[in-house]
Amino acid sequence: MLNFCCCCCCDCCQVAYRGIPTKVSISCLQEEVDIRIQCMLRSHAASCGDLEPLFCEESLADPKFKGKDGFVDKALLLGSSAARAAANKLLAGDAATDGDTVKAPLINLMSSILRFDC
Repeated sequence: MLNFCCCCCCDCCQVAYRGIPTKVSISCLQEEVDIRIQCMLRSHAASCGDLEPLFCEESLADPKFKGKDGFVDKALLLGSSAARAAANKLLAGDAATDGDTVKAPLINLMSSILRFDC
């Protein structure tokens, strides 16, 4: 279910990508609709293997979240697939390729940002 915030005063929305809730900045209702739909489609596609995961995505995703195989048509994933392949290629030799290495500074940053939560 896509729970839209139709309030004009909101500048962010909360979505869940592969079972992990996160807040995303938005500027209008159309952007919120786009983000929620893309998040849902990519969550299912990455979880069931239709979309290549980013370099450390598997260790950050909620293992309980299971995507639906064949839920997303491959044609809808062409842009995402190309972008992920390029990102994975560029980050192949990077030391920060596991979830814990990436997650630690983000958690520290998140605790600082939460004071200014929307």
